[in-house]
Amino acid sequence: MGSGLPSDAYDLLPAGAVEHWATSGERFGDHVADQLPAVVPWFDELRDHGMSEIEIACAFARIVRLEHEQWLGLIELIETPDGGAIVVELDPFAELPTLSA
Repeated sequence: MGSGLPSDAYDLLPAGAVEHWATSGERFGDHVADQLPAVVPWFDELRDHGMSEIEIACAFARIVRLEHEQWLGLIELIETPDGGAIVVELDPFAELPTLSA
């Protein structure tokens, strides 16, 4: 952790954001501390575990993507007893009514 560019960085973030968080030295999350104060301690914990700012930005983008997919009804997140989660893909077409001619 902390040294490389995540393999999915360009899938998660615009190219300019990847370059910024990989090289700027700015702390990810400081720009959203007022709007999302609950996530700032999580960012600090990730830093304490050796994650770089680009890795933290990508981790946050993954969470936002999962939340969006859950909201769209594409996945369901099931929490496990150990605090983890399992992602279950849902079939969005399973609920659509069939049309008959």
